Amino acid sequence: MPVLPWTPGSYRRLGCDTPNPAQARSRLAVLVTDLNMPRMGGEDLIHALRADRPGLPVVVVTGSAPFGGLEELRRHAGGHGPVPLLLKPAGCGELAAALQRAALGAAALN
Repeated sequence: MPVLPWTPGSYRRLGCDTPNPAQARSRLAVLVTDLNMPRMGGEDLIHALRADRPGLPVVVVTGSAPFGGLEELRRHAGGHGPVPLLLKPAGCGELAAALQRAALGAAALN
């Protein structure tokens, strides 16, 4: 699956007619996020998305390890399945392997 930047047309790429966040979330295949972001941190983003979709595959790519470690991140994120954690700078091979682990982990839960 190609990785595309989020733009106003991104909803259409997900097959949504209008900018309907709930509809777009239901079509999200995997979430790749940082932990340190403006407005909403990665842990809160994961938690919010997994409230609707507990099995949503997640890959975290960050510049610093999460406070409390990986187990605390998993606890706070909620949901089920693995949460691969990559420290920046991560190579393409590392990211591809993490995406595969996340997708396989989610498939095993379904």
